[in-house]
Amino acid sequence: MRHVFLFLLLLSSSTGSAQLLKTDTVLFIYFDKGEMFELVNPQVKLYHNNIYLKYERDSAYHTILKRKISPPDNYFINAYEFIGKTYDGYNRRNSVFISKKKLKGIRIVTLDELFDFLSKNYKERLPSEYMKNNDLVVPSLGDPQGSLSFWNQIKHIYIFEPTKRRKGALLTEVDLKAYLE
Repeated sequence: MRHVFLFLLLLSSSTGSAQLLKTDTVLFIYFDKGEMFELVNPQVKLYHNNIYLKYERDSAYHTILKRKISPPDNYFINAYEFIGKTYDGYNRRNSVFISKKKLKGIRIVTLDELFDFLSKNYKERLPSEYMKNNDLVVPSLGDPQGSLSFWNQIKHIYIFEPTKRRKGALLTEVDLKAYLE
């Protein structure tokens, strides 16, 4: 988890609104799963509020693999979908608890700050200008077309989930789920 702190996401507020630096390789995104939850099935809990949605998955027996697996959680922030990292495609990497003291040096980005940055720095353009010729990208709603080049340069994305019981937060490494046709 040391590599989390090697590259920190910095924001500059020269124009009054926060600007993300284009050279960053680590992104920390604020996430609040809220209090409401319902059971989708015995292994999946769904937490949601107006902006954030999280599918938490329990370990379960895989009938084809003939062993117990721990699927990753899914995080939805408006139109963005993130999926937790796994060790082998089936078993999720556990979140890491970070105390408030260690969090002081990390800049956590809200969805509004992120969208503001993307809309100012990654203007709409044709997918052929920034993608391989054989891929057609369908941008998510509310996501400027062309911002995929920003996501491709981010090497580590972490969901920052504050905890109410303990003073600190959970950091979960995730991937942005790409929408390719």
